[in-house]
Amino acid sequence: MITEILKPRKENLIKAAKTITNGGIVCFPTETVYGLGGSAYDSKAVSNIFIAKGRPNDNPLIVHIGDKKDVKSVAAEIPKKAAILIDKFWPAPLTMILPKNKSIVSEVTGGLDTVGVRMPAHEIACEFFKLCKVPVVGPSANTSTRPSPTSAEHVYADMNGKIPFIIDGGNCLIGIESTVIDMTQEIPVIYRPGFITPEDLEPLIGDTVYCSKISDGRVASPGMKYRHYAPLCDMILAPANELAAVAEERRKKGLNVVVLAKRGVVSSSPSFQIYDMGADNISYASNLYKAFRECEKKYDLIIAQSVEEEGVGRALMNRLKKAAAVI
Repeated sequence: MITEILKPRKENLIKAAKTITNGGIVCFPTETVYGLGGSAYDSKAVSNIFIAKGRPNDNPLIVHIGDKKDVKSVAAEIPKKAAILIDKFWPAPLTMILPKNKSIVSEVTGGLDTVGVRMPAHEIACEFFKLCKVPVVGPSANTSTRPSPTSAEHVYADMNGKIPFIIDGGNCLIGIESTVIDMTQEIPVIYRPGFITPEDLEPLIGDTVYCSKISDGRVASPGMKYRHYAPLCDMILAPANELAAVAEERRKKGLNVVVLAKRGVVSSSPSFQIYDMGADNISYASNLYKAFRECEKKYDLIIAQSVEEEGVGRALMNRLKKAAAVI
């Protein structure tokens, strides 16, 4: 199969949408990361997504829609608190787990009776979904466990020859996956932290709690598997005030080292390279997967700056810990 990167012109979006409605899979951009799309009504299409990614099929997929009203085609019920968040936030990097509409095939949800759904804050994506005329599943368009793709080039590196089309929407603005919150619980449960934080949500819906797995060990949401988002080279974390010392120690052991740090945190050194992750946690998160993919080609070890787990820093540390396999 020849994989073609498409500019997001209307005729190309129509061509890609026809692939979805005919049971195929294609890649689309969002504000978070690029997604690998197929019809949420088509078991074979969903199975082919798992095959393309090399992803276990017990890992649920998020369903994407292009208009708020289309949530009814995915969810059997919209709890009151969920309706509040839809009205306030969507389109947004916010996925809500809701009771599953029976039309959504079981392969999407890993056999669960709930489904994750979101409306991305991305004009191209929403136009594409409307043209598909079906809800579109869309896990990140990367090989399973690898860093999520934030450009069409990243997708091509992992999916060339596996899918017919990649819709090129440029670089993703946010660069980490959406917040996932379970709205079927009395107290909503955040399974995956993201750009939208508890501090954003709780003034509207009251308390939330965070949970990395449900009690019987099943996977309730994407991103709950332990090893995730990982570069090919080794990676460790260190606080800002220890980055230089840790880098120097590893260099003395003969390793080619790069430090991922926020701007101005580490002074330049002839002993190791510094990858500028931007001035704040939002920039750090936006640059994260790009840095992983670039640095894994050149270095033996990535040493990434750890940050305080508050606000967007909570989501950033979630990705860093999973990439570094930190318990």
